[in-house]
Amino acid sequence: MRVLKLGLLSSIALVAFGAAFSAEVRAQNERMLGGGSGITVFEDRNFRGDAATYQSNQSNLNSRFNNRISSIRVGNGETWQICDQANYRGQCVNVTGEESDLGQNNWDNRISSMRRVSGGWNPGNPGNGEAVNPPSWAVGTFYGTASNGTQITLNISNNGSITANIGGSVNYGWYQRGNMIRVNEALARVTRRGDGFATTRTDTGERITYSRDSFGGNPGYPGDSGDQISPPNWARGTFRGRASDGTRITLTIYDDGRVTANIGGSLNYGSFLRGNMLRMNEGLARISRSGNGFTTTRTDNGEVIFYSR
Repeated sequence: MRVLKLGLLSSIALVAFGAAFSAEVRAQNERMLGGGSGITVFEDRNFRGDAATYQSNQSNLNSRFNNRISSIRVGNGETWQICDQANYRGQCVNVTGEESDLGQNNWDNRISSMRRVSGGWNPGNPGNGEAVNPPSWAVGTFYGTASNGTQITLNISNNGSITANIGGSVNYGWYQRGNMIRVNEALARVTRRGDGFATTRTDTGERITYSRDSFGGNPGYPGDSGDQISPPNWARGTFRGRASDGTRITLTIYDDGRVTANIGGSLNYGSFLRGNMLRMNEGLARISRSGNGFTTTRTDNGEVIFYSR
C-alpha cells in the first residue's frame, strides 16, 4: 500500500446520493481476490478471511467490516481514502496498491469509512464514469453558493479531476462527457455562463451559478446578482452589530457592493443591492441610515439589527 497523504481531516461529512453498491464475496482462495476495480477489503492479514469488494463510497461500513479490516487491495490506477471514523471523519489517509498487513502502518482494525478519490469506474455514471478533458472555459477555480447558503469552491483541472471545497469540507470528483460533473454521488449538467458557468443537478434540479470572482453572483438573489450596486458612502466600511440571539456580527461593505460578514466566527459573503437592500446567504434585509451607522430589517422575519462603526 502506498500512502499518498496523511492528516487529520475532521468535519468532513459527504452526502451520499443513492444506495451503496457492493459485491461481497467469500474468500475461498483469498490471495486471488482483488486486483480489479474498486477496493477489496479482508478481515484477516495476508488477504485472508471474509472479504468484500466495493465500487462506491462507504460512509459507514456495516458491522461485518467496521473496524475489522486487516488487509486491502486497491484497483489499478485508483486512489481511495480510508478513515477511522464514519462519514470520513477522524484520521484519514489516501492509499493505492495493496497492503497485506495494515498493522505495519498502524491501520489494523481501524477503518470505518472509505471513498474513491480518483481513477476507476463508478457504476451508473454516464460515460462509464470516465473523466474527460473539460473545455477551456470550465478549467480553473470557480466560486458559488448553494441554495442553503453554503459556500462552494470548485477547482477543475485540465485532466478533468475536480476538488470541491463545500462549506470547508474537501470533496472529489471529475468532469465527464456531455459537460457533466460528478462530485461524490451527485451528478450535474454544466452550462457556460459569461466567464463562469451554472450547474443543474440531475436529481434535485438545484441550480448553482459559479464565477471566477470569489465574490461572484449567487443564484436566487434578486436579478441573479445583477442588482449588486455601489453603496452610498455612509454604508461603506466596517460595521459591528449583534443579532437578536446575541451573536456578534462584523459587516464589511466594499465600494463595489461586495459584502463580507463574520457571523459568530463564520465568514459569509453577500451583496449590496439597489433599493438599499443587503443580501447575505438566503437572508434579505433593508438598510436604513442611523447616525454614523445603519439598521438592517430582514424581510422574512422582521429582525432588526443596529450596526455602528
